Amino acid sequence: MAGAVHEAILIEMPDLKKSAEKVNEKTGEKTEFAKKARSGRVIAALYALESAIQWAACKHGSAVLKIKGEKTASVCAFCEGDHLEEKEEHDSQTLYCPDCGSTVDRKLNGAANAWKRAASDLESLVTEYWEETREKQMGKAETKRLKSEKMAEARRLKRQEASQASVGA
Repeated sequence: MAGAVHEAILIEMPDLKKSAEKVNEKTGEKTEFAKKARSGRVIAALYALESAIQWAACKHGSAVLKIKGEKTASVCAFCEGDHLEEKEEHDSQTLYCPDCGSTVDRKLNGAANAWKRAASDLESLVTEYWEETREKQMGKAETKRLKSEKMAEARRLKRQEASQASVGA
């Protein structure tokens, strides 16, 4: 296996509680996404996506770092101003920062902010990730070992009971 292409991959899972809102607090309109989010299909799909990313990253030796509660898409990656506006009414993917005058794609802006927040402490975050991953693997291995021992003991007792029954008959 070749070395890791990326030392770390950052993922930010959406706030599902906010996604499941029936009514948008700002506009007062019903949300289209809410019914699907409340039904659990979205949660299952996001879990499957996260699991696939975790599996692929681990296979290639990359740590997966989760970002929680960070403002990544709503803060300008250039000047860190928090007054981003949609560039055009029908284009919600392009943001404009009135503080510095930059225009940036919403997703690229969020990715840049996420990376800036993680980069300052990347080495310790990656080390912590691999330590936690190793602990989980060790815990699973121990659980599997205990289960195997329990099953072997049960088989041994069953054979012993069968041999005693055949001797007594």
